[in-house]
Amino acid sequence: MPPFTLFLFFCTTPTSISQKVLEAVADAVAQLVLFSVEAEENNSMLPNIVPGAEAVQRAVDVLVDIASELAAKYGSEKNIQDKMLESAKVIKKATQQIVDDAKALHVDQFNQVAKKSLLRSAKEVLQVRINSFSNYY
Repeated sequence: MPPFTLFLFFCTTPTSISQKVLEAVADAVAQLVLFSVEAEENNSMLPNIVPGAEAVQRAVDVLVDIASELAAKYGSEKNIQDKMLESAKVIKKATQQIVDDAKALHVDQFNQVAKKSLLRSAKEVLQVRINSFSNYY
């Protein structure tokens, strides 16, 4: 898959869509991390990762919408509903931070605060993907 390209094959069920979006988000976030680490290790320029970060954010927006729909279906299961909505909130905030950090790094490649924040936010996205959303699909 080319860097940051998110292929979404929409199926008939929200669960299938969610799984594909989760996989694409995880792949794209991993690529963002690899680009950042590689540039740091090689003391080279970081490519413009803003388009990729924005693609991740768009995919997460879809995922959050799906999670909200599924949470509504679990209205009688308040615990599941709360966990899904909290996970959606965390991943949405983390992806917004990734976009903000990508923009800061585009302006200043040596911004250590943005580099650390990018990696921390990427970790949050991957943890939410592993720990929360995957439990429901």
